[in-house]
Amino acid sequence: MRGWVTGSLDRDGSDGHGVLVAVRDGCVAGFVTLATQRHFTGQVDAYIGELVVCAEVERIGIGRALVKAAESWARERGLRRITLETGAANVRARSFYRALGYAEEEVRLSRPVSIDDQVTSAVSGVADFELDAGNAASSS
Repeated sequence: MRGWVTGSLDRDGSDGHGVLVAVRDGCVAGFVTLATQRHFTGQVDAYIGELVVCAEVERIGIGRALVKAAESWARERGLRRITLETGAANVRARSFYRALGYAEEEVRLSRPVSIDDQVTSAVSGVADFELDAGNAASSS
């Protein structure tokens, strides 16, 4: 996360990037990083990279206010959608965003790939395939 935030701060104010900060009693209470992002369909959306609220001031509306400010940021730029990603196991964040009207649209699947997997597959000949006109066919 630190890399994304640092990068966002470096790009703040440049075309298509922003950082909005919530201040409470003269102290930073939270922030949201934003960027414009082109979807594979060609549509450009606003994207929330990170939403962070200090633990000491959680659950008093700062996160909600930051998301609403992010939506205003998007609207001011003529963007029609705002998207974000969060971990499947982050039930708290998913519930928070759903309460604000966000809907889950995609599921991303992943699996670690180790060097041992490659060695085992290559030795057994399982990974010995060629692509022929877009179709996978065994070369054995």
